[in-house]
Amino acid sequence: MTKASTAQDVFVYIRRIKSQEIEGPRRFNTAVVTSFALAAVLLAGLGIYSIVAFSVASRVQEMAIRIALGSQRGDILRLVLIFGAKLAAVGAVIGRAGAAGAAGLVRSFLFQVSPFDPAVLILAAIGVFCLALGGLDDAGAPGIGTQKF
Repeated sequence: MTKASTAQDVFVYIRRIKSQEIEGPRRFNTAVVTSFALAAVLLAGLGIYSIVAFSVASRVQEMAIRIALGSQRGDILRLVLIFGAKLAAVGAVIGRAGAAGAAGLVRSFLFQVSPFDPAVLILAAIGVFCLALGGLDDAGAPGIGTQKF
């Protein structure tokens, strides 16, 4: 082993230690931000679900009257799905505007991705639609179930 290779090995070792000292806090911060983001998504999903479920459940009497006047199951389901799709579309537009406004704030937290990444924005919108339709599916059951009476 020569002096040059030993000095280079020491340099590489010191560089590795320094990079670990830098990466450690960054990884911790990323983990903390990710956990808060997941909690926020969970709370938003529960909020969307509960709003849709409440609004549909409060219209059970209206659905029962429509069924009594001759509406078919498909008509009631279409009414409920259109309501949910409108709500999800408004939420997606407001969310997109909020994302555009907050892009400057979160830019420092994003690594190798833009705040306006189309794939992420499209997946977020699809997630909102899925949550809204999931709430409609469960909340629409009492209204559609009144058809049996």
